[in-house]
Amino acid sequence: MALKAVAFDAFGTLVYIGERRSPYRQLMRWAQEHGRTRRIPRACAQTWQYRMERQGRELLPMLNAYAMSYDAGAVKPQPRIYQFLLKKLGCIADEVLFVGDTVVADLEEPRAFGMQACLLNRSAGQALADVVLADLLVGGSLRNT
Repeated sequence: MALKAVAFDAFGTLVYIGERRSPYRQLMRWAQEHGRTRRIPRACAQTWQYRMERQGRELLPMLNAYAMSYDAGAVKPQPRIYQFLLKKLGCIADEVLFVGDTVVADLEEPRAFGMQACLLNRSAGQALADVVLADLLVGGSLRNT
């Protein structure tokens, strides 16, 4: 199938994070432990949504869609987050290239879900352009595994 969209992991891939703390993942874990399996508490979600969307749109205004974990009520590598992403993009899985910096959440699980995927390895000195643009310009071979 022809590639129609490229989905980027935001934090760690588009925005470099030196020390990972995963505040949303911690909040989701707490919510699930307390019986809130679909969505985090509304007040927390609204605060998180406001800050993340505002910052994301300011940092990356050229993107066509934003699929945030809090909105999907799931975190990677849960399948629900990938389904939510496809719905936001209006694509089927094999029409999307997922680009990220985490082996399981950004490479293995998107592939298992049916998407194309490639991994950004910052510790090996790769830049985002090295991973994405090179593969797309060479014909979409997606050599990076």
